Amino acid sequence: MNKAIKATHYILKTTTGITNLVPAASIFPVRALQGAGYPYVTHQLLTNRPDSDKDGPSNFDFAQVMVSVYSKTATAAQEIAEAIRTGLDRKTPGTYDGVAVAQIDYEGESHLPEDDAGNDQIYLIQMEFTVNYHR
Repeated sequence: MNKAIKATHYILKTTTGITNLVPAASIFPVRALQGAGYPYVTHQLLTNRPDSDKDGPSNFDFAQVMVSVYSKTATAAQEIAEAIRTGLDRKTPGTYDGVAVAQIDYEGESHLPEDDAGNDQIYLIQMEFTVNYHR
């Protein structure tokens, strides 16, 4: 598992403001378990790039991480998204599940229909964060 995803997963599952709205067992790296109940959260690595260093290989990387919130109501999806933004944006630099994180920045979000939901009215909010971490 990429270090940025490992750190993000740890923060999402241990932040009370998030887990008060979606159980820690319903927060998944990459994809949800089949049959997962709503609401749930997934998070994936979109891109990973080095922080350029003139003296040699980069010691830090920048990872673009997408966090997706799935819920049966728009209100609940927005509440969870707000809790996630509060929990991740400008997170205090530190070590999270063994990963040294320098900074996490909120980049924005999209509100989308969940086309795979069939007749279920599922609301999807996708949020992007940049995670700067020590390789």
